[in-house]
Amino acid sequence: MKVRTNKKYAVISVSAGTGCYRHVKVPLNKKLSWFADVILDLFEFDNDHLYAFFMNNRLWDDSDAYYFQPDDYFSRNVEKYKLSEAGITDKKQFKFLFDFGDEWVFQCKVLRIENDGKDDAELLRSVGEPPEQYPDYDDWDEEEFWDEDNDSSRADNEDVDNIIDHLFEENAVEAAEEELYSCVSDSLYNAALEFNRVKGSRKTYIDDLIAVKLSNGSTGYISYSEDGNIPTVYFFPGIEGFDMYKAMEENFHDNKRINEVEIAGVAYACSYFSKDNLDEITYEALRNYAVRKEHNIRKFPLFSQHFTMFIPTAIDEKESGDLFEEALRALTFVFKNFSKYSNAVREWPQFGKLLYVIPDGQNFRTEETEMPEPVYFAIESPEIKTNKLPKKGRWACEITSSYDYAPSDFDDTPHLFYALAMIRLDGKGSLNSVFDLDAEYKNIVRYINDGFNTLGYYPEEIQVRNGFTGAILKKFCKSAGICLSDNDDIPELDAALESDECNPAAEEETDGYSDQYEARKIHEKRDPEFAAMLKSIEEMISMMSVKELKSFKKESIEFWNCLKDAYESKFFESEIMEKLKKVFG
Repeated sequence: MKVRTNKKYAVISVSAGTGCYRHVKVPLNKKLSWFADVILDLFEFDNDHLYAFFMNNRLWDDSDAYYFQPDDYFSRNVEKYKLSEAGITDKKQFKFLFDFGDEWVFQCKVLRIENDGKDDAELLRSVGEPPEQYPDYDDWDEEEFWDEDNDSSRADNEDVDNIIDHLFEENAVEAAEEELYSCVSDSLYNAALEFNRVKGSRKTYIDDLIAVKLSNGSTGYISYSEDGNIPTVYFFPGIEGFDMYKAMEENFHDNKRINEVEIAGVAYACSYFSKDNLDEITYEALRNYAVRKEHNIRKFPLFSQHFTMFIPTAIDEKESGDLFEEALRALTFVFKNFSKYSNAVREWPQFGKLLYVIPDGQNFRTEETEMPEPVYFAIESPEIKTNKLPKKGRWACEITSSYDYAPSDFDDTPHLFYALAMIRLDGKGSLNSVFDLDAEYKNIVRYINDGFNTLGYYPEEIQVRNGFTGAILKKFCKSAGICLSDNDDIPELDAALESDECNPAAEEETDGYSDQYEARKIHEKRDPEFAAMLKSIEEMISMMSVKELKSFKKESIEFWNCLKDAYESKFFESEIMEKLKKVFG
């Protein structure tokens, strides 16, 4: 006689990435810690790190999470909860995160619930080779790098090899490495790695501001963020740095407010990138640097500095890097002592206080300090002489900054330019131009005033959608008797900012050519290697069938992506484009 039980079993798909997954049947009366061992065994991983299950399918969301060795703040331990108690139901999706430093993410999905099964894990299906938990970078060579993401070996095609070699020239990688790390000391790099290791041992993290006593006698401010899934440490030196912190914080919530002031500070950042977040050249540069320094890591620290208007560049002063290192070590100290300081870090700001970390010999001590007040410099709205003109029509205006607006003959990049987009809302007039960042605001307002004097009237109203534009136009509008108002929804300004008047580089490069293929001639004149590469690609495409071209998706994903980018840029002649349309269409 068959004995009926209430025991349930789940068939769960566990994926370690594209093309690598396992289907396993497990009894729901087993503990989550047991299931973690099953997952790691399926992918041949050593169970030598902390881990967690995020049952709402959102990483680091503790509202429905179960941790191995949780902090005192977490009551749900994987040793205490069964799969059935963790909400395993049909079609349920959740994440298993292993190693909080390297962050191996295993995506899980319940395929079905069954009534019969074994008392142990039962592997039903296995697809793909498991990823290597600890890659041996000392044995790295070029062939392994190109083949690591492909199911089959790379095509034996000399033309493809030559093109890929051109795209990833060794000197380009060396140049990127030199630019990124020229002012980064070994001790700063090691401090960044140490912080990432300590942060990775925590199940949660501190993302509020901390004050640090620096060796130059000033106070710096440091914070940690995982916005956009890129872990980043931000360092703000001095009171001007605190201004930058407030600017970056408020910019996400009150764009008009923060754009009405000028920021004199600088922010330094250390972001931890994995291969998936980087282009090939930057990845190679970061990876080569780590290998030379004998670091076996999967997330690479990338340092940058952010000046006013948030232009990111590589750190270019060793002294700044040294201060950044001091702040990083202070933040590491706080994370190591997370339980002791987390309440102070998170609660004190409500009372105008900050945790203050002070060097004390080889260690640190802490006390509280007052939250400083920002010392923003208000934008001085320029005054100019206006005339008595009739009022006519409603206009919209935006003054914005970006190095995208630089003229094509301007080589000193990165460099900001102001773009002025001013349009009549009925579409019957515009005043658009570009100004160097060094230009005074008065020159921009004078240009606007001269334009309206030429038209013979002033607008009845000028609508703006950011505080920066409003602050510059404030006194001009008051003097001319123009109503200045806010309007967040002015899509016509986006088209104006993309016009030739606001983008002289585009005007110079495309003038006289009817399409992208014709514009390619300009690029060929400027870059003979670019021309030779395109010619090689075209010759190869012309000799291959559509089926052979499609095979590159499996045989060489790097070249497939290169070919797709070139196709989407529409730089090929029509015959080639028609063939590629069948490949990618």
